[in-house]
Amino acid sequence: MSSLPSVGDILMLSQLAWRIGRAFVAGSEAAPQGFIEIEKQVSHLSKSLKFFAEALFSNPDNNILNYASADTKDGVRKLLSSIQQTLQDLDSLIFEHQSTVKKSTEGGWTVVRTWSPMVLANYKYMMWTSEGGSLESLRDLLQMHTNTLKLTTHAVQSNSLSNLEEAVRSISEKVRRRHRESATDFDERIHEVSRSIHAAVNGLPNTSMDNSEIDSASPCFPAELEDLLPPPPPLKSSRRGLSAPTAGQSELQASSVGDLSAPSRPSSHTSGSSSGKFDPRWSALSGMNSRPLSLSRASMGRETSIRSQMSYQSGDFPCAMGSMSPVEPTPPHLMATDRHSSIVSIEPLPPSMVMEIDSHSSLNRRMDTLPVSQPRISTKSIRLANAVATERQMDNFQADAFKNSAILCDVRGTAVEWTRSVPIDPEEYNPSNPYGVELVQAMESCRLCIVKKREVLPQGETHIATSIWAFSDDGAMRMQQKLQDHTQYIPYSSYFSSEKISLSVPSELKFHDVVYGSRPLQVSSTNWINYVIEDAQAAASFQNELMSSTLIAQFKTEKTLRLHEGITSVLTYQEQMCGMENLRVWEDEVTKGIFAMIHFSAQFRPGYFAFWLNSSQNSIRVKDDGGCQVKVKGLRIPHGIDVKGKGKASDTLPEPNQTANGGRRGSEHKRFVTGARIEFSSEVEKYAFLDLVKQVQQTMIMLPDLM
Repeated sequence: MSSLPSVGDILMLSQLAWRIGRAFVAGSEAAPQGFIEIEKQVSHLSKSLKFFAEALFSNPDNNILNYASADTKDGVRKLLSSIQQTLQDLDSLIFEHQSTVKKSTEGGWTVVRTWSPMVLANYKYMMWTSEGGSLESLRDLLQMHTNTLKLTTHAVQSNSLSNLEEAVRSISEKVRRRHRESATDFDERIHEVSRSIHAAVNGLPNTSMDNSEIDSASPCFPAELEDLLPPPPPLKSSRRGLSAPTAGQSELQASSVGDLSAPSRPSSHTSGSSSGKFDPRWSALSGMNSRPLSLSRASMGRETSIRSQMSYQSGDFPCAMGSMSPVEPTPPHLMATDRHSSIVSIEPLPPSMVMEIDSHSSLNRRMDTLPVSQPRISTKSIRLANAVATERQMDNFQADAFKNSAILCDVRGTAVEWTRSVPIDPEEYNPSNPYGVELVQAMESCRLCIVKKREVLPQGETHIATSIWAFSDDGAMRMQQKLQDHTQYIPYSSYFSSEKISLSVPSELKFHDVVYGSRPLQVSSTNWINYVIEDAQAAASFQNELMSSTLIAQFKTEKTLRLHEGITSVLTYQEQMCGMENLRVWEDEVTKGIFAMIHFSAQFRPGYFAFWLNSSQNSIRVKDDGGCQVKVKGLRIPHGIDVKGKGKASDTLPEPNQTANGGRRGSEHKRFVTGARIEFSSEVEKYAFLDLVKQVQQTMIMLPDLM
C-alpha cells in the first residue's frame, strides 16, 4: 500500500494548475470563450487542491483517512495521480504551442506570450485530452476532478465514517456504471460522471467550510474509481540529467509548499527518501516546459523536457481535424458552485517572467534593507490639478512610455502609498506622529507595471532603465519610480497582508502629466513606498522581478531566537533576532542556489537573517524541535562586526586578531550567529518548510557567501 500524499505534493499540483490557468488566457485580449472557461475550471481545481491539502494535514492525528481501508487510501492516491496526469498533459501542450513574440505598439514594441496562430484557428478541432476529447471534454474532465476532490475533502473533514462510506459507495457505483457503458463516448461519460459527483457533493452536509468555498463531508475515495481514473504517466529523464524515479519514488511523499519555479510563482520539493537532482522550473509566462510533476519530487527545470503520456515530441501536436463527438454543455447551475471559492490561509506562491540579466544581478551586489516597523503615521491622499486623462490620452501615454520597452510584470493594484516628512514643532509634541512622517495615498485601483526601457543618453550611448509604473483607473495619476542600477532590491512582504509589498530605498517619484515627455506635475522624494496588489500570486510575481530571483515559498513565523553552543547556551539569555515576519525562500537566478530570508528586528541589527539551504561549503541542519518550532544549526551569519545597514557585512573586515570594536578576537560563536530556533505560526507551515528543506538538500552545490 502506498503512502498518502504529502501537503507539499498537493500544493505543488495546485501551483501547476494555477500557472496553467494563467497561461490559457496569456497574451490574448480577446481569448476564445472556451479558453476562458478552461481557465476558470483550472482555477477552481487549483483552489480545491489547496483546500484538500489543508483538510488533510490540519489535524493529522484525527485524520479520518488514518482509519480508512487500504483500498480507500489507494483510491485517494489514484485520484491525485489522475489529476496530475491531466495537468501535465496541459502543461506539455502549452509548452509546445505558446511562444514569446514582439507586439508592435505606437512607435515601439513590447514582449508578450501568446498561443500560436494554428491553435487559435483550430482549437475547436484539436484533441485536448489524452483520450482524444474536445475542449468541452477537457472542461468536463476538469470539473469532474474538482467535484471529486471536493467530495474527498468532505470525507476527510467528516466525523462519521459509516455515513461517508455509504455516500462514496453510491458515487463510485455511478462512476463504475458510466465507465462500463461502452455505447457512451468519452465526452458524454465524463460529463455524466461529473454531474453525478457534483450532485453528491451538493447533497452532503457542510461540516466546517462555507458552501461558497467547499462543501464539506465525505470519505476517502474508493478503489472502484480505478476503472475510470487513468494511471499516472511514466516519467522520462530530462535534459538536465534527472533520472526517472523508481516505483517507490513515484508514490506521494513529503514535499514543500509551492512549486520550485524559477522565475516562477511557486515551489516544490521531495521527501528524504527520494533521490536525484533538484531542478527548479520556470514560469508559465516565460517559456513553459513540458515538465511532468512527480508525486515524489518536483523535478522541474528551465530546460526540462519531460513528456507525459500524451507524448508531445518535437512539435507533433495532436491536432485532430476530424469530427469530434458533440458534448452537452454543462448546465449553468452546476458550474455556479465553484465560482465563489475563497482562499485559504496558505497561499501558494506564484511565478514571474524570465528575463536575461547581467552580472550585476548576483547576490554579491548590495542588498537594500527595510525598517522593521513602520511608524504610526497619518494618511493623506493627493490629487493633481488638471491631470485627469481621457482613455485615449492614457493609451497614447502608455504607448509612448513603453516604447522600446519590455514589460516584465503587469498586475492589478488596489493602492499605492508613500511617506513624506512633515515639519515638527519642537514645542508641541504630537504623540500620534512622533517621527514627523505622514503616509500619502497616491492612488487606489490601478495598473502596476515593472518595465525595462531602452533609452539613448545625450552622449549617444544606450542605457537600459528599470521603472515601476502605476496608472490609476480614473486616469488622474501616472506615477513612475525609477530603480537604481546595479542595486539588488529586497521587497518587504507584510506579515499581515501578503498582498502588500514595500520598498524602503530612497527613491524619487515622478507624477507625470497627460502627455509623456512633458514636465512632471510633481516630483517627490520618499524613503518608503507601499504597493498593495490585488492577490497574493500577483504580489509574488511582482517580488520576483524586483528581486531578480524566484520566490519559491513563504511561511509565517512568530519569532526567531538565536541559539548558542556549549556552556554559553545555558548561561546566555535568549536573544530574539526576528519578530512576526515572513520567512521567504528564494532561488537565485545566477547561482541557482536556494536561500531563506527573514527580516531582522531593529533591536538586534539591521538587514536580513539569510542563509543558503543547499550550500555544499556551509551545510546547515534543520531539525524538528516540537510544536511549531525548528532548530537551524550550522549557520555562519556575521554578527558583532561592523555590519552596514544594507543587508550585508561591511566590505572592510577587522584585523585578523581583532574584532570590529578593537578588542581581541572573540570565539566563533560570538562573532557569528551559528544557530537559530524558528517558531512558525502553525504546524502545517513548519512541516511544509521541513519538506522543502529536505527536497532542496538532495542536491548541494558550491555557492558564494550570501552576506
